[in-house]
Amino acid sequence: MSPPPPITIRPIPPSSTHALRHSVLWPHKPLEYVILDEDEQGWHFGAFLASPEAPQGDGQGAGEGEELELGEPVSVISCFLEPLPEDLLPSASSSSTPRTGRFRKFATSPAHQRQGIGRALLLYTLRFLTSLPDEDRNSSRGGKGVRRVWCDARWEKRGFYERVGMTAVRPPPRDAHEGGEEGPTFYKGDIPYVRMVLDVEDLQEGTST
Repeated sequence: MSPPPPITIRPIPPSSTHALRHSVLWPHKPLEYVILDEDEQGWHFGAFLASPEAPQGDGQGAGEGEELELGEPVSVISCFLEPLPEDLLPSASSSSTPRTGRFRKFATSPAHQRQGIGRALLLYTLRFLTSLPDEDRNSSRGGKGVRRVWCDARWEKRGFYERVGMTAVRPPPRDAHEGGEEGPTFYKGDIPYVRMVLDVEDLQEGTST
């Protein structure tokens, strides 16, 4: 795979994620479908093809003027501090739950997919979530100290997430006749999804796609 084109990853306001969320993920739904109630409590990042000399930030409070200098993002992602649902914890016997984050609404323009841009944005976001406050040099507010990250991945895209160390998690079978070890975890409409989790020690930043 060729190296990704030069990009700049910057914090963006929630509203700047809406166009790609809508056109890439749910183009047949109304725009309101991709707007999350919790957007204001999260951090949002965009990958831009232009790369002016400017500091990268923490995902909350990027100025609109900065965004316009870069044009429109070609990839966007949103992240939140949110626990994994209890029935899908990787280890039901664990006596303590690590600090957990989630990323959502991860979308890359079709014209810029398979170029390494989405992967670069995802790894940036994982570093933002998992680094400790004094370790994250890319954030004016420091990292979030998350020890576990999860997402709801479209089934057809699961390999992308596996290559950064994420694994599928599923609820235990309800009875002896229920498998539950293969296939999607759930559906949104007719689109199959699988819930995936990453513990910090499993992060594989150097693995190529």
